[in-house]
Amino acid sequence: MKKTPRRKACSICKVDFDQYQSTQVVCSPRCALDLATLKAAKRRAKETRQMRREFNAKDRSYQLKKAQEAFNAFIRERDSGQGCISCGIQTGQFHAGHFVSVGHGGSGLRFSERNCNLQCAQCNTYKSGNIALYRANLVKKIGLGDVDELESTKAPIKLTLEEIIEIKETYRAKLKALRQEKAA
Repeated sequence: MKKTPRRKACSICKVDFDQYQSTQVVCSPRCALDLATLKAAKRRAKETRQMRREFNAKDRSYQLKKAQEAFNAFIRERDSGQGCISCGIQTGQFHAGHFVSVGHGGSGLRFSERNCNLQCAQCNTYKSGNIALYRANLVKKIGLGDVDELESTKAPIKLTLEEIIEIKETYRAKLKALRQEKAA
């Protein structure tokens, strides 16, 4: 007994065709070639993503970037509602602004919670941190002794990959706990 062909839309060109075999999904050899090319491209993209994931898991600079993102998110959440430490503005886009910048020998203070506070994008980006007002308000917040200690600490450090991953996980956990605490 011969089966009757079934009408089906081609998965590539969307034209209706008679499907003679249950595995037939395209209408012509040209569409079959296009489908094979598409599947190969998807497979390569998947393999590339997997290789990138594996590389990034071992890449120090990538992990440092992710750790910095986790730390900055924690600082923004911790200080939300307080306003910019430099100018006091309450609305707009906020950054996690470092008092002693990481680029000027403060890499040892990159993940110091005392050295980093909520700062508006205007002060942090366009006014180079607005350091004069930042310092005055930081003295009010943590005290003169601690500010002097931050200013005198300029020891660069080189974190290992394991330390960076630990910092990233620590600040992600702190952020999660802080958000749960604020929600409760």
